[in-house]
Amino acid sequence: MYAIPAIDLGATHTRKGLILFRTQEGSSLASLRLLLPERSKKLLNPTKPAPQHPKGHLTDLAQTLEKAARGLKDIFRDIPIKERNAIRKTVGICAPGAWLAEGIPYRGTTPNLPDLDGFRLAEEFPKFMGEDWKAFVNNDGVATVLAMAHAVFGQIEKYPQVREALEACPRIAGFIPGTGFGAGAFRVEGRRLIPAPGPQQFFDLVLEEGDGRIKPGVLTPEDLATGEGLLLQALRDETLRTRFRPDELTGDGLAVLTDHREESIREAARGLYRKAGQAVAQAMILTFEGGGSEGASRKAVVSNPPEMEREFWANVQGTRVFILGGWLMSRPARDHAWPTLKDVLRRSGHPIVTVAADEIVGVREMLASDAAGLYGAALLVPPED
Repeated sequence: MYAIPAIDLGATHTRKGLILFRTQEGSSLASLRLLLPERSKKLLNPTKPAPQHPKGHLTDLAQTLEKAARGLKDIFRDIPIKERNAIRKTVGICAPGAWLAEGIPYRGTTPNLPDLDGFRLAEEFPKFMGEDWKAFVNNDGVATVLAMAHAVFGQIEKYPQVREALEACPRIAGFIPGTGFGAGAFRVEGRRLIPAPGPQQFFDLVLEEGDGRIKPGVLTPEDLATGEGLLLQALRDETLRTRFRPDELTGDGLAVLTDHREESIREAARGLYRKAGQAVAQAMILTFEGGGSEGASRKAVVSNPPEMEREFWANVQGTRVFILGGWLMSRPARDHAWPTLKDVLRRSGHPIVTVAADEIVGVREMLASDAAGLYGAALLVPPED
């Protein structure tokens, strides 16, 4: 039994906690539990003036990290003295951005937390904790998918197709689209899940030609299969644009329109979900194929130097198992995105296996507790560390 301090660093709020790892007799996989606080709490980040920003302020990174470290130390004081030795002096941190192995974000991938750009978080945060502390950092989407994948491995006997696919290729990935296109990819070594090295972003995969907002001339999962992307496509649809305000075409508003009494509106909204399902399937196929045509770039943002993109594809090629969550767990997505997704995968002929996140025992409860990021952040820390 041991405990890992964890931080889920966001652009406006931060969570912190202590995750208990306990290995049951006869099992090589640890069960996880949020030890303290008893329920994940989202705390507002300290800010500083930013006249050029629409809100007039931005998160003050230094103060936020100092506050997070102070909060962790307060948690430690709530642990009985005889049990404090179980706390490892290594912090797992998840944060926005595409993270390099050294714990530095790839340039330009933290626009909502600009102080992080070029910041050596894995090196600098331990200084707030004290002597001999270390930290491991990765993307927040990577951490959430890691927590989900860990849950699958804890009950792998329920997923014979997953077991068989992993025997053929020991790699697993997950897509959890929300406001952005959260994702993560991992290499399987025994019962351990190791994040693919380098900035493993999937939001910028080049799916097809089109008028995208990530890069001119191409469409990506960010353009087609996220909350922001669905809004963009809705505003380009004449039927929806002329009948509804932009705020009526976001999230739940668009979902309601899939059951609208007018067929033209109903079909327009459903069509966006179908297109999003197709985009998710295209991203899965592209991942399995390792980027498609030799020499052609299939990344819109995180693609320079070219060796970085080649390494990305080499690390994910052949992946057969995909966990799907985020808005894909909603009823409209189940009704309209999933059938298209499944059909595109079937026609590809690839042996891809999908696992719905909300059908994994324990995941729905983990998401409801808002602790998925903390669990995943703790899992970033190698067991032997």
